[in-house]
Amino acid sequence: MKHSFLTLLICITLFVTGCQDPGSTPKESQRVLKSLSGYSFWMFFRGQSSTNLYSSKTNDPTSYWTYPQQFNNGLASGRVPSVLHWDGWFYAAYKGGSTNNIYLSYSQDGSYWYPPSSAISGASTTGSPGIVVWNNELYIFFIGDGGQNLWYVKSPDFGSTWTSAVKIATNPVLVTSGVTAIVDPATNALTVFYEDINENHLKVKQATTTNGNGNPDFGTLGTGVTVTDCNNSGLYGGQYNRGVGATVHNGAVYIAYPDSNGYIQIRIFGGCQSYTVKSSIVASLGVRTQEKIALTSVNGRLVLAYKGYDSYTIYSHYSDDNGANWSSFITAPAGTASGVALVGG
Repeated sequence: MKHSFLTLLICITLFVTGCQDPGSTPKESQRVLKSLSGYSFWMFFRGQSSTNLYSSKTNDPTSYWTYPQQFNNGLASGRVPSVLHWDGWFYAAYKGGSTNNIYLSYSQDGSYWYPPSSAISGASTTGSPGIVVWNNELYIFFIGDGGQNLWYVKSPDFGSTWTSAVKIATNPVLVTSGVTAIVDPATNALTVFYEDINENHLKVKQATTTNGNGNPDFGTLGTGVTVTDCNNSGLYGGQYNRGVGATVHNGAVYIAYPDSNGYIQIRIFGGCQSYTVKSSIVASLGVRTQEKIALTSVNGRLVLAYKGYDSYTIYSHYSDDNGANWSSFITAPAGTASGVALVGG
């Protein structure tokens, strides 16, 4: 592919990250394995008083986050983006700043972001989507239909083409709520967390195999399964749940979830028994939020980030003992009007 003069200028400027046509999508053969540009943890969020998207990063979540850097290309979102790092690329899925369309952008270094793809066909949301890779295909899950149903689209070529939207659950969530998707590496189970609007309970839809169409088999259409604690009591978030944080830590899926008063709890999903939808509590932090929570794990360290309950401030904590004890908070040098996304590597 020939590069335009502008592309060549961009490539010269960004020679450290390599040259690629900004108008193209990174195909499987083009992606190159890279580190997280020298940082262990990345934080992504929308602005406090705007829809602009920003990132901050750190190698030491015990002491600092860098001054936030605004995404280039005018990328903007009405909610917190969902960000994934896969095979050396960052992928950001987000609701448009002035529309309900879902867009996808990507970056090799977390600093320069390629122009977003056109609105994903059939995908419209008022909340935050969830992004995940399962069986080497890129999935975006979202609440559509004005908050009434849970859908997904998938891309076998990481953003060049998308399937039509597929509905997998009805009657989900508050229209501003987020969706979280994660894959359990022990079982290859694709798990999607969301909140049921009728019960205000945390729900899941889960697939471990594909159906005859090659799509994940989420079972019959309807509401998902309620996530319960070890005593079979449903996890309740109500108005405070705008999306859980989820990560794989030491071989287990950890989730961060607000209780009925907005206080954040850390749980192991499926930690009670082999019955997968139960969750055992690890810790209750005594801190509150009203927005989507972020949770990640790198080299045995858990890091949690969230918007303060009564402020725009972004707080983070870390744990070096599998979530049993958490540090005092440090603050990021920025504020947000919605939640936070974290990526570790």
